[in-house]
Amino acid sequence: MEKNIFQAHEEALEKNDIDNFVSFTAITVSAGRLAEGMRDDPLYKDTLIADILKSSEAIQAAARDFREIVVKQQESNKEAHVVNMVVQRTRYLDDKLLEGLATMPTDNNVIGIKRQVVLLGSGLDTKAWRLDFPSGTAIFEVDQRDMSGFKQRRLAASKAQMDAASDVAGFKHPLKVDSWALVGTDLMHPDWVADLDSSGFQKGLPTAFVAEGLLYYLSPDAVKTLLSTLAAISGPGSVLLFSCINEAFYRGCKKDLTRNNESADGVVGLSATIRRFNEAFQFGMPNNVAGFLGPFGWDASADGAVKDVKNVYKAYSVQEFSPPKDYTFDKNKEENEKLFGPKQYFLVNARRAN
Repeated sequence: MEKNIFQAHEEALEKNDIDNFVSFTAITVSAGRLAEGMRDDPLYKDTLIADILKSSEAIQAAARDFREIVVKQQESNKEAHVVNMVVQRTRYLDDKLLEGLATMPTDNNVIGIKRQVVLLGSGLDTKAWRLDFPSGTAIFEVDQRDMSGFKQRRLAASKAQMDAASDVAGFKHPLKVDSWALVGTDLMHPDWVADLDSSGFQKGLPTAFVAEGLLYYLSPDAVKTLLSTLAAISGPGSVLLFSCINEAFYRGCKKDLTRNNESADGVVGLSATIRRFNEAFQFGMPNNVAGFLGPFGWDASADGAVKDVKNVYKAYSVQEFSPPKDYTFDKNKEENEKLFGPKQYFLVNARRAN
């Protein structure tokens, strides 16, 4: 599987589809989503991602490899439905997004856009074509220009509707929102909000911000600045949904980078793919998530607002995927947790503080 992922990375670079590893992670994690779609009873249906990734034979091969590994675990452990973390987090955040939109305060007398969704570091997200959004919803997908350009080309090739005002006839994948915009910009650039505004974003409207698999690629200062900015541009009733590793997870990943393939203490070295991910990580969320978010305008104090992904599977009647030892972030989990404490992968559902 790793060989196919590396091949896909080189393939994307050669075609000038993307120009950095963080952008490529959007393609990598989509292999897991594609693999889930290959089963008869997927945790969620995503027909568009299969068309988007159709041009990459390496990713298709990686998805098939991944599917075989999952099936092997199911058969060996006699488990009914095994899903990987990426699939589980997406389904969970999908559900919380729709719940958040349904409870937003809106003016029924307003004709047009009443609520907004901003997908930060959106990658190959397909929510706009996959979920049933309430009337009056606008979606803005924000990502770096290389990924935005790649996605736009693949959407066109996949016959996905991109202009909500256009006739759906002739499109294989119609939009399910009233407005959709792809914003190619850099969240680290101070003018990214201006780019969002120029795409039709309305400051002050109730907005759901989703940062799935993004924050740990940003520096601590960048995370804080982003959180404050989101609170400042959103209206009452806005929500912030995100996933993030905790500090122990982050510190363990960085510790693993310092270890040799066979070190004296018996710990295990990293595969090349995991090493690239670990090198890209810049941030781990403190365990007191609510305490960290509060000063930046977000409230995560409600019961159930912060969950470890490991505690979510049961609610969906599925089992957690346990990757093979040669393709996991947990090679040295026991050793690292002795040093830094238990690792967690947070799923957070925060509200804009009043």
